[in-house]
Amino acid sequence: MGDQAGEAATLADMGLAHMTNEQTELALAEYKQALDIMSEIGERDGEARTRVRMATLYRSTNQPAQALELLEQALQVSREQGNEANEAFALADSGSLLHDDLNQSVEGISRIKQAIVLFKTYHLSQTLGGQTRDQLQALLAEMQGQSDGVPAQLEPEEQQEQSAHGLMQLEPQEQQEQATSDSVQLESQEQTKTGLKTPVIASRCS
Repeated sequence: MGDQAGEAATLADMGLAHMTNEQTELALAEYKQALDIMSEIGERDGEARTRVRMATLYRSTNQPAQALELLEQALQVSREQGNEANEAFALADSGSLLHDDLNQSVEGISRIKQAIVLFKTYHLSQTLGGQTRDQLQALLAEMQGQSDGVPAQLEPEEQQEQSAHGLMQLEPQEQQEQATSDSVQLESQEQTKTGLKTPVIASRCS
């Protein structure tokens, strides 16, 4: 079994090397051989990684349907094995594929978000394709139509943390001015709700 595992790993590495050199047919043949051996000996983690890499190969040759099928299989195996790293890889690649190649934007965005959560939770460095967490976040912003520089909408808790962090960056005088401005805005809103028409600044000076 050890010899078979080594053989499968070697074939997978050769497949990656040939894929990098754009030798598609050779890479695909080696990946398939590696996958057959891994399936036979029950090397499930290697099987999931190989399926992700094969999906990349199919996608590069404009075969998105075959790529998605492999990624779905890799995702299922990863979840069965409890391998969060492989799961994140499969989510990231399938999210990009669904959004860019298969016109399934909502599901694609959802998977990228799930991948980012796994990257953050388990301190992952990058996907099998070399994508980092920061790159995935940039990809998510682009998918959400925020590529013009407007940040993606934050969750309420993240908004609160960002607001507190921003206030801490101000000088003491600026903090006081910011707090005064916020107080004036809040008082104005309260008066508007109760039907008062007297401007806030005027009422303070009287």
